[in-house]
Amino acid sequence: MNRKDKISLIHEGLRQVMAPLWHSSRANIHEIVSEQYGITTSQFHTLRRIMHGRTSVSELADCLHVSQPNVSRAVEELVQKGYVKRERTLEDRRRLSLSLTPAAVDMFNNIHNELDDLLEKNFASLSDLEIDNLFEAIEILKKVTSPPIKE
Repeated sequence: MNRKDKISLIHEGLRQVMAPLWHSSRANIHEIVSEQYGITTSQFHTLRRIMHGRTSVSELADCLHVSQPNVSRAVEELVQKGYVKRERTLEDRRRLSLSLTPAAVDMFNNIHNELDDLLEKNFASLSDLEIDNLFEAIEILKKVTSPPIKE
């Protein structure tokens, strides 16, 4: 089998496993965040983006592909729930910087621990070698999906 045929089969294989994994992950996140923490999946993803360095409403709107007024409302709800802090930046007093509160960081750690536990149950039937192979495959896929370094 030539390289192009193999790549075509890889593409089909990814299509067969990615959608079910994605849907399962989203369902698990929804169940955990809504039932245990009283936030929506959208609020969870907003918090996740703030945790990963999106610290302004405009940055959040861009990466979440929603309007700034919608993000502002979501942020306000998260502030009211005690998960987000808004602070004026020193560089530009008109700009607000968003950050997570310790309660939000604790919540994230708990959610990720629960998700890891669920995945561990899902992967229980895999051998150590299969887990190692899967880990290596993910590292390879990261190379393919990472943006190229510009020189």
